[in-house]
Amino acid sequence: MSGACCVIKADLSRVVVVSDQGADAWSASDLSAGDAPTAGILSARARTASDWAASLSGVRKKLGVVCVDVEDIRCRWVRATGTAAPIVSAATRGLDQDWEAAVLPERVEPILKDDGSAFGKEAGGAGVAVLTVADALPRIFLDEMDKRGVRAGEVISLWHGMARAWDDGRDGRLVCVLLGTNDGRLIWSWSRGGRLLAGGSAPIAAGVGEDEGGSPEARAARRISLDWLTWSVQLGLSPDVVVAVGAVAGRAAGALGEQWDGVALSTVDAEDAVGATMTRLVRGSSGDPGDARQVLVGLTGRPTRATRSAYRWGALGLAALAVAAIGIGVRLSGEAGRIRESASVVGEESKQRVVARFAGAESQPSIDLYLQQQVAKLQQGAKFQPPADPAPFYEELERLIGVIGGLNGVKLQSVTLGPTGTTSEFTVEVPDTRTGEELKKALRETPMAVAWSEQRSIGTSRSSETTMVFRGQF
Repeated sequence: MSGACCVIKADLSRVVVVSDQGADAWSASDLSAGDAPTAGILSARARTASDWAASLSGVRKKLGVVCVDVEDIRCRWVRATGTAAPIVSAATRGLDQDWEAAVLPERVEPILKDDGSAFGKEAGGAGVAVLTVADALPRIFLDEMDKRGVRAGEVISLWHGMARAWDDGRDGRLVCVLLGTNDGRLIWSWSRGGRLLAGGSAPIAAGVGEDEGGSPEARAARRISLDWLTWSVQLGLSPDVVVAVGAVAGRAAGALGEQWDGVALSTVDAEDAVGATMTRLVRGSSGDPGDARQVLVGLTGRPTRATRSAYRWGALGLAALAVAAIGIGVRLSGEAGRIRESASVVGEESKQRVVARFAGAESQPSIDLYLQQQVAKLQQGAKFQPPADPAPFYEELERLIGVIGGLNGVKLQSVTLGPTGTTSEFTVEVPDTRTGEELKKALRETPMAVAWSEQRSIGTSRSSETTMVFRGQF
């Protein structure tokens, strides 16, 4: 990942920035011994810490990762009826309910498998490892950094940083990382493939009680061993290798190796174990922002200045769209008014034409109803009778010419074809009586539209020729 790394206490009492220019530290000096912090003091502390961090030359407007110390973070085992975040959160908060004391708001983040299932199984539900984070002050610090133009990438806990920095993910082994801090704590994390499974810590006390013996590291190791035993029962897993970072962690790892057989030990020399972890972490790859095994999801995905700017621009866009919609509405309203006015004018003109056509319409209370009544009367009156088909004049003339043309010497003198029901007539001149009989026979045998019959025959000046007149009706 790119950018500097920032390590903060949950109460912002100490901030350390690790960059390519080295490590810089800031400590709060706003409280005297025995004073209780107030909301105003803590808010001012967040602003002062962010001013200091933003002024460092190694920050360059970006923090690659912000690591929250685990002093105020708890990793615990919770029995829930499901693995959904609201269900696990409700079950976790139910454990902290006290009728006499208020519970500080904490964010609950369940640690689940890749498929979303829990690592443990319980009767009637699932056993889930969860992180409870008091993230109010870290969130304020991040918001103040964002106001100063410094963008924070990932937000993780120290347990996440230990797992991702020292667990290389080889062979699917369960890796335990031990880390000794300068303020007398021994912090441990369990991970597989750089993904956190569980974590805890134990104080390295200098005093020895009545029932205790050995070095402070050995006593811390015994306490951690009990924690490991409990988590092994819950998860059904146990560490395969222990990576001890720093001399203190190395001594404690030796004591743990005596209690856990078969666990491989590996030590890393470092005067500042936390600084070495952060330096190694910034050289690695980024984590999945939606995986609680790699980051603190709530703080990593919090709304930033860019998010709020996107919301503002979106709101302005919606406002502009609303103004445009109002303008279009006003314009359409004007157009609708003009259309109604035009329709009114057309309606009045139509009524005037109706009154001019129907004299009785003017005295009617409703011209529209009057016209509907008139249409109904017309519809109830005599039905329209289509005219008869016209007589086939052309076809009959064609057949007549065909009959006459089939006889030698017959001459057509005139033809008169009338409508259906009227008399039609044609006159021919035949050369002799025999041809006349053949003509009559041909007219009878040929299908004609007119029933032709001979009306009279008139002899001509030529002794053999005769004029014949035929009449009929379609």
